Amino acid sequence: MAFTFGSAARAEDNSTSFTPLPAGEYDFQIDKVALNSYKGSAKIKPCMQLDLTLRIDLDGGRTQRVWDTIYLDGTHSYSMQKLKHLDQSCGAHIPASADEYRIADMLKDAIGKAEVYIDTYNGKQRNKVRDYVVKEFDITKEDLPF
Repeated sequence: MAFTFGSAARAEDNSTSFTPLPAGEYDFQIDKVALNSYKGSAKIKPCMQLDLTLRIDLDGGRTQRVWDTIYLDGTHSYSMQKLKHLDQSCGAHIPASADEYRIADMLKDAIGKAEVYIDTYNGKQRNKVRDYVVKEFDITKEDLPF
């Protein structure tokens, strides 16, 4: 099963002005996970779609949300890699045999890190997730119990 991603970010408040986050890596928590039906397009066949709401807490008590959509269409290896990085970033340990419902359930409230960039579409700027940052562990031979 492979996945395709799309993402956008909006300000937490309801004001009409929006300032995107500068490009960079941000810690996030997944606030919402929704599993919906996608009707398909010229590029993506009809499939289930996983909608994620990532909350990024900033200095000064400000919060920004980034929405990421994963199309569970089974045809994009890049998307499969991005889902794998999300799993590794959050430490969710999603088994390869997991169905869409189990994946959605395992990601709720997960904490990770995302590489965010600024995208311009129809003259409007928004943040998008380029990839999820995989946690690295600094383990030496001396750390092992055997």
